[in-house]
Amino acid sequence: MLKHSRRKRTQVSDRSVRRALILFGSATRAEARGGLVYGPYLNEARPASIATARGGACTKLRRHYIRQRQQPPPRRGLVRDFSRRSRTRLQQMLCAIPVDRVGSGMLFVTLTYPAAFPGEWRVWKGHLHHFAVTLRRKLPAAAAVWKLEPQRRGAPHFHLVVVGVPFMAKEWLSRTWYEVVGSHDPKHLAAGTNVQAVHSHRGVVSYAAKYTAKHQELPDDWQGGVGRWWGVLNRDGLGIVWRWAYLSQAEYWQACRIVRRLVGHRQRAVGRAPPRSCSAGMWAVLRHYQALRLLRCLVAAR
Repeated sequence: MLKHSRRKRTQVSDRSVRRALILFGSATRAEARGGLVYGPYLNEARPASIATARGGACTKLRRHYIRQRQQPPPRRGLVRDFSRRSRTRLQQMLCAIPVDRVGSGMLFVTLTYPAAFPGEWRVWKGHLHHFAVTLRRKLPAAAAVWKLEPQRRGAPHFHLVVVGVPFMAKEWLSRTWYEVVGSHDPKHLAAGTNVQAVHSHRGVVSYAAKYTAKHQELPDDWQGGVGRWWGVLNRDGLGIVWRWAYLSQAEYWQACRIVRRLVGHRQRAVGRAPPRSCSAGMWAVLRHYQALRLLRCLVAAR
């Protein structure tokens, strides 16, 4: 009797699959419960990796999982909110911009609407696209990361980090945005835009933290979705190049501990909590040379 109870079952019966289907509500989850499909198991050949932006200040540690591919791939749903994952991707994009881009020219640009503004978000994105085309014609080397935000009055406005432009005339910027929007308000022509020079890469990191950490209450007209909350104009012009290397399971956890201690010491110095390590991965504002130094330590310990 004891021998019979310890015997392993080599096949899954149809009854167990039907029962799992009733309990878990879908055929995919029922098959997973019955052990018929692969779960999120680690890739045995390449379990983890480290990636760092060359010249930037963004380092990512990730674990690689084997997942089922859905055929056909699911369509992307309607964007209704500035989600946490979207904020993280924006932070990583801004921190990954090389430090030397500040010396070659980087600007903070703000574009606002007049008192009478369109209520359709597709019109806003059309104005932004028109402005981007005009900017590329005027300054072919220009690239930018833009962010959409609501004002208290419900009007949209755009924040841009423009790369590759050492100087932009305020008169040209105001006149261009004034004509793109089709405004007839002289007050908008005088105060509808703003441009400031970036003096350090730390200013870009602070900008990323300021405009991505806060969660804003959306106006009533924005509840149905306003499309993408941020994007990139001329991605190649940003100069972001990623360098990566594969890690073993032990090296991944060792790297997480080192990064957490390094960044945690820096965070505690200003009264902030240290970053939390995650089984799926983590990222930190870590310079390129620091990530390479970390990788050399991991390779030397092999």
